[in-house]
Amino acid sequence: MKISDFIFQYSSYNKNDGLCRVRTFYPTENRVYALLTDIGDLNPSSSVANTVETIITELIGKGFVPHNTKFIEHHEKYSFYLVSLKDSHTPVWCELSKMKVLELLECEEKELTSSIKNNP
Repeated sequence: MKISDFIFQYSSYNKNDGLCRVRTFYPTENRVYALLTDIGDLNPSSSVANTVETIITELIGKGFVPHNTKFIEHHEKYSFYLVSLKDSHTPVWCELSKMKVLELLECEEKELTSSIKNNP
């Protein structure tokens, strides 16, 4: 079940803060997942891939998601990666298929294929 869907403003090493779409899900396995979607040209700063550790840290630190949330990095029309942070806050990526993401989030495919440009 999706429990939230919002645009998140995060700190960036560029002069502009970044923007990404964050959707949180609470499937029946009792674990929160956050889908971090790179919004491409609508983001005025660094990509999700280049700042994922900052995004994760800020989402947890600002109380948007619980500490034990599992994060999935999403590039519209491209790919999905399960992201975890090592002790040094270094990201580690594990590629996931769209089918696996649908299974984990227990959502419909249109949730993953709906572009932010078509769903402001």
